[in-house]
Amino acid sequence: PVYALSSGLRKSVLLNAIHEALQVAKELFECLPESLSDESLEELSWPRLADALTIAHQPTSMAEAGVDSPARERLAFEELCIQQAQLALMRWNLKYNKVH
Repeated sequence: PVYALSSGLRKSVLLNAIHEALQVAKELFECLPESLSDESLEELSWPRLADALTIAHQPTSMAEAGVDSPARERLAFEELCIQQAQLALMRWNLKYNKVH
């Protein structure tokens, strides 16, 4: 991906920060269960979540960099699931935690 650089921010510094962030994310994901079954990942041809993050931010080919790549589809799916969970929680709070 192409990242816009701010004044004074060198590309090498940005790429190093991305690399370090991906390493931290990978360590965190090792502590969490995968949200999709291996069967689902295989059926959809999607990578594991930690791998999807790495592929999306450090693609090794033009196909991996595309907006319709399996890694980006996986990340979009996770974002949608999180948004749906947030909406459900907000609805629940509005319904059961009414402030009078």
